[in-house]
This record gives sequence, structure tokens and C-alpha cells, in this order.
Amino acid sequence: MAIAVCMGLCMGLVMSLVMTLANIGLVRGFFIKWMNAFAVGASIGIPLAMVVVPFVTKQLQKIAVD
Repeated sequence: MAIAVCMGLCMGLVMSLVMTLANIGLVRGFFIKWMNAFAVGASIGIPLAMVVVPFVTKQLQKIAVD
């Protein structure tokens, strides 16, 4: 479960940084805008990762065993 949370945080942080840079560039107040985007991304990414990571892990274990 901790891996899923870390994955959601890391992905949300990097993706929100890239998307904020792509959309508005380095402007005054960039950090606050980035953190706002990160808060939205993390609130979606963490729960999603908590559901998807265990499912994918189980599927990969089935494939690896066969």
C-alpha cells in the first residue's frame, strides 16, 4: 500500500510540474499554481494508484507463475 501512495505522489508531482510548465510557463506565482495542480492530481492519483497497483500486481503474479 505504501508503494501505491508513493507512486501516486511521485507521478502527481512530476505530471503537475510538466503540465503547469507547459500551460503557463515560469510566471510569477508559479510555485503556488504548481502546488494547486499537484493537490488536484494527488487527490486523484493516490486513490487511483491504491486501487490499480494491487490489481496489476495480482495480474502480473498470475502471468509470472504460468
